[in-house]
Amino acid sequence: MSIRAWVVACACWLPLAANAAKPQAMYEMEAKGEIEIGPDGSVHDYRLKSKLNPAIAAIVDRNVRGWKFEPILVDGKPVIGKTMMRLALSAAPSGGDDEYRLKVENVWFGEPERAHAMKPPKYPMNAVYAGLGAKVILVLKLDADGNVVDILPEQTSLTASGREGVAEKWRREFEKASMAAAKQWKFDTTERVDGQPVGLSVRVPVTYTLTDGHKPDVDGKWQAFVPGPLRPIPWVTPGTVAAQADRDMLKDGDARPLNSRFKLRDQVIGTTL
Repeated sequence: MSIRAWVVACACWLPLAANAAKPQAMYEMEAKGEIEIGPDGSVHDYRLKSKLNPAIAAIVDRNVRGWKFEPILVDGKPVIGKTMMRLALSAAPSGGDDEYRLKVENVWFGEPERAHAMKPPKYPMNAVYAGLGAKVILVLKLDADGNVVDILPEQTSLTASGREGVAEKWRREFEKASMAAAKQWKFDTTERVDGQPVGLSVRVPVTYTLTDGHKPDVDGKWQAFVPGPLRPIPWVTPGTVAAQADRDMLKDGDARPLNSRFKLRDQVIGTTL
């Protein structure tokens, strides 16, 4: 479905220069909501939590309510499930004047909320003296109460390259600091199965950036990282491992769910709403 004059209606989302030519780039946004499915896998209820333009919200709501899921089973019996959903959407020109196609770029189910302000890890002092930064991707296993019960570093990328032996030493330092902090974190789980909270695994980035005491100004700027090797996570099914591009897009504050009980029956990613 095309959306007429959508960019004008959403000017607060991505303002355009007054005299700019008609946009040809893709515009992106995310929408968050709560979804409930019945024993048969149909959508019982959907509530959008993000504030969207009314025309966009209506299209999202209408399409989501038509989705079909695999029934969630408990002891072989299908039950009701409820979870948080995050949609990554894009809009691209469709050819007509002020007409755009709204497409689903990605969807995640079961994203937890941060229970409280989480204490960040300590910056390894040796890395400070060396002027080295890093991005550590952790996979956290959460129980039903949102406690971290297991942690593994999936990938650690550094801001400088070097011999592999030296690089591995630095990666271990950043990983040790990250895991020590993550053990104390707590989340509010958002997935309910048959009325009961369930645990799941999430992918969380931890970024180390050296500054002069001010908040790092990274908006709109590239951050260069030399990626380290990927490590398998024993308790995560290989089919749920994200593509490298998905890991690269993770930003501080994200907690991407990996093994939600909610499984779409039909292909939704890549479809036009």
